[in-house]
Amino acid sequence: KAFDIGISDYIMVPICNNELVARVNLQIKKKRYQNALRSHLKNNAEMSIRDSLTGCYNRRYFEMHFQNILNESQEKDKPLSVMLLDIDHFKQVNDSLGHQVGDEILQQICKRIFNSIRISDLLARYGGEEFVIIMPETCIEEATLVA
Repeated sequence: KAFDIGISDYIMVPICNNELVARVNLQIKKKRYQNALRSHLKNNAEMSIRDSLTGCYNRRYFEMHFQNILNESQEKDKPLSVMLLDIDHFKQVNDSLGHQVGDEILQQICKRIFNSIRISDLLARYGGEEFVIIMPETCIEEATLVA
């Protein structure tokens, strides 16, 4: 019955000190292992929705959430703007300056975009050099100012 309510171990009297120490150490190890598992699970979940290079959301996350955001906007009869940004001739940057420089440029672009949008907006890397921004409650005039 004790295990049904969450107790993971018990010791009966008389208590043997060696057994007590061994069981306490085992419980500590189990707790550390559980904490590590939770941490890895959280990291894996984050990695599945974030672009590893830029740190912004990835296309998968965008596609999972866009329909919900669109539906909510329609239900509330609020404007919604979606902006697709493509870096022209980016292949030439990689070809002439190298992929490391290209990666640094993408990181800086993402950081600058992120710093210029609201917390309610969603920025995602859509493709190699393509980014998409979902701007809830934003009309075309306001979106043009962001662009």
